[in-house]
Amino acid sequence: MPTANRRRYEILYPIGKGAFGTVYRGRVLGDGGFTKDVAIKLLRSDLEDAEDFAARQRDEARLLGLIHHRAIVQVDGLVRLDGRWAVVMEYIDGVDLRQIRKRADIPVACAVAVVREVAGALKVASSARKLVHRDIKPSNITITRAGEVKLLDFGSAKARFDQREARTVNLVLGTPHYMAPERYKGVDGPAGDVFALGAVLGELVNGDRLPRPPMKSSSFPKYLDGVRDQLVAKGVHAEVARLVTDCLVADPEARPSAGEIATRAWELERELSGPRLETWAHGVVDRVQEELGHERAALPEPMVLEESDDTPAPELVPPPPPAAAPRRLGTSTAATLGAAGMLGLLLMLAGGALVLVVLFVALLGGG
Repeated sequence: MPTANRRRYEILYPIGKGAFGTVYRGRVLGDGGFTKDVAIKLLRSDLEDAEDFAARQRDEARLLGLIHHRAIVQVDGLVRLDGRWAVVMEYIDGVDLRQIRKRADIPVACAVAVVREVAGALKVASSARKLVHRDIKPSNITITRAGEVKLLDFGSAKARFDQREARTVNLVLGTPHYMAPERYKGVDGPAGDVFALGAVLGELVNGDRLPRPPMKSSSFPKYLDGVRDQLVAKGVHAEVARLVTDCLVADPEARPSAGEIATRAWELERELSGPRLETWAHGVVDRVQEELGHERAALPEPMVLEESDDTPAPELVPPPPPAAAPRRLGTSTAATLGAAGMLGLLLMLAGGALVLVVLFVALLGGG
């Protein structure tokens, strides 16, 4: 018999898999026959003992509970299921841009509309919590039948909020095709998300990934020439191409802000011909979902899991302060890591889709 006041969750089938866990479609089972469709992100069991990964998942749930925008997925709770941490989120009945791009052409006006929505979400998140998503890419942007845009996967996000657990700052999380050059130096700011969003827009209107951005700023003139050539060859609207390249400049200070992108995208939508996102999405999302149906391996039979208390669920309150604040590396220190004795460890996860760069520094004299 279910324990009083503990929610039960029916796990139906996997709908997505990332470096740190799997997302399942599920249902909350309540008293009196109450049910609610949800998405449940379960942390990989082999990462449960890796406290930083578990802390980041818990931070993701807390963070999403603090930010409200129509293009940001909403979180219902943070629970323990089957001995693992799970984030319970709203279920988004849609498909991500990576899946759509593989199977359909995306009209330029629709691509611009998607970018407008994501830019608006980034503007709100940055203003409210100084949030930097750090992994903007097509597979983290979902479109519903109604043309709603949802930005997903805040597990790599960096933000300021009192309840944060993960304190490690010497991490560079992202996907190389969408990473700004300063991010390889440990510099994370809103301009990095703008760069990634420009790469997404370029990919959508180009019909394929743009060339991988170089790590060095000095290589960017040649890189941007190549991007422009590809967009011209595709006949991309000149102002759309300019928006892409403006986002992809090497200097983060020279890139437009998320708010400026949203404004420019709105103005472009009024000029561009073609279907509106709401009209186009209805048929395309249905078709892509049908094609993906056979790829979704349903569980032999749905599992019903109950909230467990083998590890007390952290409340949305600040954790106890550490005995001593960890030493953090500033930008100037990161720039001199070679002299200080830097060791770079690259861990390729999820088939190379996510790069985790952990920088260990031996500071001379222990200082």
